[in-house]
Amino acid sequence: MKTLLLSLLIFCLFSSSCDEDTKIINSPPEITSLYSYFNTVYSGEQVNIVCEATDIDGDKIIYNWSASGGSFNSTSVSSVIWFAPTVQEATNFQINVGISDSENPDEISESIIIMVIPVEPEEPEIHTLIIYPTDDAYVCSGAPEENYGTDLNLFTGKVDFGGLGVYYYYSYLKFSLINIPYNVSIEKAEIRLTTSFNNSVTKPTAQTILYGISDTNWKEETITYNNRPSHSAMAIAGKNDIPFEVTNIQSFDVTADFLYCQYQVYYSLVASSNFISTGSAYCGFYSKELEPEYGTLYNPVLYIEYTVN
Repeated sequence: MKTLLLSLLIFCLFSSSCDEDTKIINSPPEITSLYSYFNTVYSGEQVNIVCEATDIDGDKIIYNWSASGGSFNSTSVSSVIWFAPTVQEATNFQINVGISDSENPDEISESIIIMVIPVEPEEPEIHTLIIYPTDDAYVCSGAPEENYGTDLNLFTGKVDFGGLGVYYYYSYLKFSLINIPYNVSIEKAEIRLTTSFNNSVTKPTAQTILYGISDTNWKEETITYNNRPSHSAMAIAGKNDIPFEVTNIQSFDVTADFLYCQYQVYYSLVASSNFISTGSAYCGFYSKELEPEYGTLYNPVLYIEYTVN
């Protein structure tokens, strides 16, 4: 009987010792997989990153995410979204994840590399706008009270009529700006004039200069040499050696001047020609009253290129 009781006591002590040893032993969790949906992303993009882990003891796995840049939607779950930072050049970022379990705070960690590349700036879309004159006319010093608003030509230059004197010609143009969208950036503004056919014996070559006009109240049906509006003293555009003999489109870059005027209701200017090779000749451009069979092909235009802000 004594022998049986001693055996039972020894068994119980041994069993208790085994239970205590079993409680002390804890296996750490293991990372079985760490991957990103993409290994290369653009600045500002987001990417899903997943850490798969197991714990043979069934303990709760604790996740701790960190990175050398960017940010996460969460740092304590197995699947996270990483938001790439903005970069100026291709840059590698290290994404780290550490795991532990609820029974042991010691972390096991792994990392992956994701490359972030800069976003190429998009070329702004260029929009074009063609504006035809609301008014155009020429005036003549030799007929200071005459109006030429319905003429097919816009004459510039000078003509020596001998005993009658030298007549000077200037052409006026006005464009409505109401169709230019608000909040745009003007990239280019051009006045395009088409030289008219010159049936004179001498074919002149001239320099044509454009001047701005601040007073836009003039009308093509009433403007004359005597009541013509004054213009700026400084030229806004000009072209040398224009041949006035056949139809030829001449473009005058007025971008710098137009930037100050784009929010006005009208844009107005005057064309003058000088340094004529023959010393005396008509220098004509077609007006908006040109015969209908030509459509608007040869009409004066204000050509604009702009981008939307």
